[in-house]
Amino acid sequence: MTQEEKQNLLSFACYIEKTLNPTYILSYMKGWLSDEDVEKIQVEGQKGPTAAVKVFLQIILNLTEDGWFRGFLDALNKAGYSGLYESICSWDFEVIEKLEGHRQLLKRIEPSLREIDTDQLLLYLNDCILDQEREEIRQVKQNRGRGASALKLAECLYRSDKEHWPKSFQLALDRAEYDSISKLWNVTDDHDDVTDVEMVDEDEDSCAVINFQYTEDAQPANYSENAYSSLCFPAVPCQRSTYFPKEARSYQNELAEPALNGKNTIICAPTGSGKTFVSLIICDHHLRNRPAGAKGKVVFLATKVPVYEQQKKVFQEHFKRTRYDGSHPFWVACLFPNKAR
Repeated sequence: MTQEEKQNLLSFACYIEKTLNPTYILSYMKGWLSDEDVEKIQVEGQKGPTAAVKVFLQIILNLTEDGWFRGFLDALNKAGYSGLYESICSWDFEVIEKLEGHRQLLKRIEPSLREIDTDQLLLYLNDCILDQEREEIRQVKQNRGRGASALKLAECLYRSDKEHWPKSFQLALDRAEYDSISKLWNVTDDHDDVTDVEMVDEDEDSCAVINFQYTEDAQPANYSENAYSSLCFPAVPCQRSTYFPKEARSYQNELAEPALNGKNTIICAPTGSGKTFVSLIICDHHLRNRPAGAKGKVVFLATKVPVYEQQKKVFQEHFKRTRYDGSHPFWVACLFPNKAR
């Protein structure tokens, strides 16, 4: 493996974390991993695939034997990770990144999935779910019931690397006659974007609180004693592109509306729902609608340096593109919790 390939693997590890469950490929990598390494990965796998994949990446990036990278790719292909395999071969993760909106939508509608019969849906998801995942779903249903198996199915779809899984899921819901869930999902052949989600409307008070209810896995530990830990360090950010839609979705307009009407507003929404884009809508509206001759001011507070750097760049690019030529003063305040008074 060349140094460039190793750096690419580090840089794109965020996508591998979203899709790979390393316990599914261990049997294909016995020639490269020691029994101790396999045990470490399996132990972390009990905490969840994200924890396991972090340990897995630490281990393989420290391998020195020739051919291990090819062995890793072959293991992905044999285990059925065709999308991830193709992305790593080309170092192009656009397909996986485009699935992020569907992942977030799946989280939002997850409570509605608890009553589905996974056996009915699995008939139409053979090309989206790995063989090991299908067996695990059936075991969960047998041991813990329908609701638990439905959540396991959602977890497997969330980590799927198959470009077509959102449409296959839609087809499965339609054929199994889960019409109400199918309407929530709402993926059509000519519209690959995620569906709008009904939001909690603001009351008549001066402060509006708009909230998405969701659950999210706890963040795994930061491993700082090896090369993989550089992913957690601001100097080596994950090379994922910043995506903004050409126009706001209806729920994003609804999120922004109270602030646009002059109300103090608190917005709580999950990762991937477009909170930064909503903040840009609000800030842009404020600057465009100030009285003639008045100076506009926007203060954006961030609690961590990486977040500060990321948001500063996003705001600068947006306003240079839509409003300013770059000569206008641009200020960003970064508030550190341990220094705030």
